[in-house]
Amino acid sequence: FTTGNETTGDITIIKQALYNGNHITDQSFTGKLTCDGAVTPFTFKDGKVFRKLGIPIGANCTVVEDPSLPMAGHCPTGQDASWFTTYNPATLPPMSALGVTVTVTNDLRCAPRPDTGGILSIKKEVVSHAELPLGPMQFAITANCTGNPNPTMTQSLGDGETKPFQTYVPGTSCTVQESPAPATNACGLMTPQWTTEIIPPTTITSFQNGGTVIVRNTLDCSCPKDQKSTSGKCVTSTFTDPICTNNQRLENHLCVENLPPPKLVCDAATAAPAGDLCRCRFDNMTQSTKTSCQCQQGFTLQAGKGCIKEIVQPTCKLPQIYNLANNSCITPRPVCTGNTHFDANAGRCVENRPNCKPPKVYNPATNSCITPRPTCNPPKVYNKATNSCVTPRPVCGPNQTYNAKRNMCVNVEQRCPQGTIKLRGTCIAIPRCPPGTLPMPGTGICLPLKIDRPPQGDGPVRKPQGGIDLPGIRIPGL
Repeated sequence: FTTGNETTGDITIIKQALYNGNHITDQSFTGKLTCDGAVTPFTFKDGKVFRKLGIPIGANCTVVEDPSLPMAGHCPTGQDASWFTTYNPATLPPMSALGVTVTVTNDLRCAPRPDTGGILSIKKEVVSHAELPLGPMQFAITANCTGNPNPTMTQSLGDGETKPFQTYVPGTSCTVQESPAPATNACGLMTPQWTTEIIPPTTITSFQNGGTVIVRNTLDCSCPKDQKSTSGKCVTSTFTDPICTNNQRLENHLCVENLPPPKLVCDAATAAPAGDLCRCRFDNMTQSTKTSCQCQQGFTLQAGKGCIKEIVQPTCKLPQIYNLANNSCITPRPVCTGNTHFDANAGRCVENRPNCKPPKVYNPATNSCITPRPTCNPPKVYNKATNSCVTPRPVCGPNQTYNAKRNMCVNVEQRCPQGTIKLRGTCIAIPRCPPGTLPMPGTGICLPLKIDRPPQGDGPVRKPQGGIDLPGIRIPGL
C-alpha cells in the first residue's frame, strides 16, 4: 500500500541454494548490495531473506554475491563441485515506493573428476598355520596393464611389504598374478598347501586417487591319510583312527571339535548380512571381497542412496545454460520489460492482458477487448461483419428480385413486346387498322375516327352525346 507521498522504498533479497532440486541449508553465502554508491554487505542461507529499508526512490541498486562461494560436501567421491549463480531479475529497476525484490539462486553442480592416472601398488600378506616358523620368504608378483608403454612388471615382495608397480594410464586396465609360492620347511615332513587370494579379484580400471591390491597367501600343512602329525612330522599310524561323533572331525588321526566358522563382519556401507554370508546392499554392485562390494563401472556410490549412474555434464554454448534437473542445455528465461510478462507455455515475453470494461470482454486470441457476440432470436441471425442480429435475406420467386434496401422481394415489371399493350397486367395484341380507324386491343375491331377540331378560343373538346373523350378525337357510338 502506498499513499503517493513516499520518498523511500525497500529492497528484498531472497536466497535459494539447490542441489538436484533439493535445498542446501547448511551453507552461508555473502554478498554486497550497492545503491547509488552506498554499499551494504549481507550474509544469509537458503530460504532466508535480507531486507534493506529506506532507499531513496529512483536510486539504482545492484546485488552481487562473492565469487568465492563455499564448496559444500554434497558431491559424490571422485567428483568436483561448482556453483552456478542466477539473479531474477538480472537487472534491478529503479527504486519505487512499492519496493524491489530480487531472488538469488545458487545451483550446486557435480562433475566427474577427469581420470588423470595413478600408481598401482601391491601389498603382500602371508598367513601361516604351520607348526614351525615360516621364516623370510619372497613371492614373485606380476602386474599386467594393457595400453601402458611397459605393460608387464614383475617384483618380489615379502610379508607386510608394499611396492609401487605401474603408473596407470587412463583408459586402460590392469590385472595382478602371482607365481607359485617358493618351497618352505615350515611344515616339516608334512605336505605344505598354499592358497592365494587377490583383493580385489576383478580387473582394475581406475586409479584416480591411486590404488593398492592385496595379495594374501595362506599356508596349511597336512599328512597322508595313513599317517599322523607329530611335532611337525608325519609318522605311520600304529593304531586305528578313532570314530568321531557328529560334532567332531578326524584331523591328524585325532577327533577334534567342529568349531563354527568365524562370523563375517560385513562392510556396513556396501554389504548386509545374509545368514552366514555378506550380500551386496544395492543394485549395480559386484562383490569384491567376502565382506564388501563395489559399484559397477559407470556408477558411483553415494552414502545412503546406493550406486548412482555417473552423469556426464554437457558443454553448453551461450546463450544456453546448464539445467541440472534434466542434465541438459536450455535457453534461460528472458527478463520481460515494459507492458509484458513471461508466458511459460509460449516460452517468451507477451503483452499484459488489458482491463476490459463491460460490455466488452477479453479475447485471448488477439489479447484485446471485444464486444461479445449477441444472442439472436429467430427469425433473426448473427452477422459476423457487423457483430449484430439481422433479418435473413428472403428467397425470391420467379418474376421477383431482391431489394437490399428494403430487405424484401419485389415483382419485376413485365414489358410487353412491340405490337401489344398491357391491360390489367396482361399483354394484348393491337390489331392493324386502316388510316382513320382506331384499333380496339384484344377484339380485332377497328373503329372509325372523327376528329372534331374545336373552334379557336372555344376551350377543350367536349364529349358529344354517346361518345368517348380523347384528346382531339371522338369515337362515335361509344
